[in-house]
Amino acid sequence: DRFICGVRVQRPPQPISNQHLCSLALFAFKDQACGQRLIRSFIRLKILTISSLTDQ
Repeated sequence: DRFICGVRVQRPPQPISNQHLCSLALFAFKDQACGQRLIRSFIRLKILTISSLTDQ
């Protein structure tokens, strides 16, 4: 078993098909995009709190 993004992936007995590979890549891309959005919003929140603290 291999671990990809904390998800246990069992090796298929047959060679991985292109469709499976594409869906896996798409899933990883979506996951990455979601993570980046989370990080961006977190940073924005931090900047907002810091600026509000310095204003007072």
